[in-house]
Amino acid sequence: MTRDSLNKIGILILSGLFFIPFLGGVHLFDWDEINFAEIAREMILTGDYLRPQINFQPFWEKPPLFIWMQVLSMKIFGINEFAARFPNAVCGMVCLLLIYNIGKRYKDENMGMWWVLAYLGSILPHLYFRSGIIDPWFNLFIFLGIYTYVLSREIFTSRRFFYIGFSGFFIALAVLTKGPVALLIFGLTGLIFGIFTRFRNWLWFSTAIIFLISFTLTMGLWYGIEIMQNGTWFVEEFIRYQIRLFQTKDAGHGGFPGYHVVVLLLGCFPASVFALRALFSYRNAEPSKEALSDFRLMMKILFWVVLIVFSIVSTKIVHYSSLCYFPLTFLAAQELHRLSSERQQIHWSGKILLGLIGLVFGLAALAFPILLKNKDLLIPYLKKDPFAAETLMAEVSNPFYLYAAGIVILASVIIGFVLSMKENPANGFRVLFIGNALGIMLVIYLVIGRAEMFSQHAHIEFLKSCAAKNIPVQTFGFKSYAQYFYGQSTQTLPSGETILAEGFPQDICLTAKINREAELDARGDLIKLDRKNGFVFYLKKASNVE
Repeated sequence: MTRDSLNKIGILILSGLFFIPFLGGVHLFDWDEINFAEIAREMILTGDYLRPQINFQPFWEKPPLFIWMQVLSMKIFGINEFAARFPNAVCGMVCLLLIYNIGKRYKDENMGMWWVLAYLGSILPHLYFRSGIIDPWFNLFIFLGIYTYVLSREIFTSRRFFYIGFSGFFIALAVLTKGPVALLIFGLTGLIFGIFTRFRNWLWFSTAIIFLISFTLTMGLWYGIEIMQNGTWFVEEFIRYQIRLFQTKDAGHGGFPGYHVVVLLLGCFPASVFALRALFSYRNAEPSKEALSDFRLMMKILFWVVLIVFSIVSTKIVHYSSLCYFPLTFLAAQELHRLSSERQQIHWSGKILLGLIGLVFGLAALAFPILLKNKDLLIPYLKKDPFAAETLMAEVSNPFYLYAAGIVILASVIIGFVLSMKENPANGFRVLFIGNALGIMLVIYLVIGRAEMFSQHAHIEFLKSCAAKNIPVQTFGFKSYAQYFYGQSTQTLPSGETILAEGFPQDICLTAKINREAELDARGDLIKLDRKNGFVFYLKKASNVE
């Protein structure tokens, strides 16, 4: 076998080992993971695969393509956490193989492998492939749309129209995955790229026509059929929601203007440190290679477009800037390739950032078992938040091996740092990224499940107990989607407030946070069932409802 074939097989095996095991080991997290999984569950229950629903009511916030992937996964693996997250594990395997091939195409096999390591060994890029959220596939489709567009500019035969057709196809898939912001990002990135390259090799009319035909036909897979069957109402509500996201702090997710800068610097460690030099420099590393130079320029433009657009958007959520992971890790890989090829050390400022950020993450991972053993020390600082204080009362095991994640992360930073100072710094860089990937995997296996015990575990276990008894359950005083998915709801449930005000024709359970406990205890129509880890649980007997 050739080295290239072995690399590809190794990437598939490695990504499978990192992304697939333990996918179902932790409950889905409110809101997003449970939200999307519940839409898929309700599609299966109702047989309506065209229109997304939550609580068996139209849900126009997201189009259905990713939900269809989850439905297919649930048809194979059952309705559970593993099935909800499996599509993104597949996305991770596809992404790593794709970026290896692109890196090899524009440079060499080493460049492809550096890009894979930079993506696999960085915190948020790694974690997102183990989640049940929409963004990994959304980002992949946009990236493929941009990449195939770049390919269309490099070819001067009829094949260029083949690639521009695929560009329209992938951008349409991105819109079908999450919404029209995909077209906005693609359009802004392409326009700015055209300005920088003085619109070299552009075929305005023919390119636009082929892109639009491909885009429109693909969009018809859902938008067209939905409008023909049900009219424009659902699509109009969907578009209004997308506009509102830009204008308001949806669901309380606000933040300061530099929010995504901090998220990318810390969340994409250590790749972010290696990418900094390229992000703030217009000079291309190899101006003699036009194709590589154009792709590098496109990646830099994509990064800044995404960062600026979502810094302007009022709603600030971590995964909004996740499309930046592709260009950021590409630029980091180029720098890693250059440093290793020229046997150079990273700049002194990069050394400081690597040491400081790596130390912070390593110590944070080590701090978890220490705080777990001494959690009573935190309670005095939470006097103003009784709910948070009581969540700390959860009983969580604290075995000695919980320190392993922090030790691995610190060791990879220290050993990688030392080796990078040697004659061949590439060995140090490899230790840094591979060790960080192992550390992230240990955090997932050892820490996240225990951390969940302090947040939603008691609530979800109660919901599952209600489902086992075929008793519907609804929340009171806080928003959640967990009562539908884990309560295995089979009907539209009114809000908890409506149930208390107007009654419900069958026995129903209500869950609330302890800040509403006194209010609910004062009522005479509720039976208190339990109080655990910041949540309180009640039963309301059936009442006559006209």
